[in-house]
Amino acid sequence: MFLPSQNTSLSTNIMYMIQNHSDNATLEIQVEVSPDNKNYFVDTKGIKIKPKQNYVTTPLRFAKFTRVGFRTLEPGTTASVNVNYQTQTQLRKKKKRRCRKKARSRS
Repeated sequence: MFLPSQNTSLSTNIMYMIQNHSDNATLEIQVEVSPDNKNYFVDTKGIKIKPKQNYVTTPLRFAKFTRVGFRTLEPGTTASVNVNYQTQTQLRKKKKRRCRKKARSRS
């Protein structure tokens, strides 16, 4: 199961905190990135979160879109999961450029 994707194109730092509220199900999570929100590529996989545990992860690669997927490892189990997403964005101000032309005298 994947959560809705996040547009991370303007993000400088991205963090997902995943809380496994389950009493008996271990979660395995996977982070995927995409340039177009259609074709996703695995960024990080195989992260296991034990019952009643929390985990913080950040994507290793930059892309325009990022999403998190998870599943339970024990067949027939379900888990209650809380996912918090935080990002930092740093917008740069454009510097004003002055166009200077030197006046030339004509002889």
